[in-house]
Amino acid sequence: MLTITHDAGIAIDSLTTAQGVKETGGLRIQTLDRTDEFGRQTMDVSVAAGADTADQVVTEDSTGARVFLDHPAAQFLEDKVLDAKHTLEGETQFTVRAPAAEG
Repeated sequence: MLTITHDAGIAIDSLTTAQGVKETGGLRIQTLDRTDEFGRQTMDVSVAAGADTADQVVTEDSTGARVFLDHPAAQFLEDKVLDAKHTLEGETQFTVRAPAAEG
């Protein structure tokens, strides 16, 4: 299952609050019906008022922030980590990475 970092949870909370959907909303990641120039599946990320009925819902424990994943996105991201940071321009940048190897 996708892991959401605390920083990503804070960023999602900030976005859902700004959009007025904090109580029911979250970040929605869904696959698109097209590929990029390298033939890779593309995905869209947006703030959503709630999950679709078929979505997998992943919650960050400390903030309660939610991510809604359609089935293909859930499969692709099942072993990944969603993180966020603020850029020098003051924007939020989400990244997806493989989990750190356990030592």
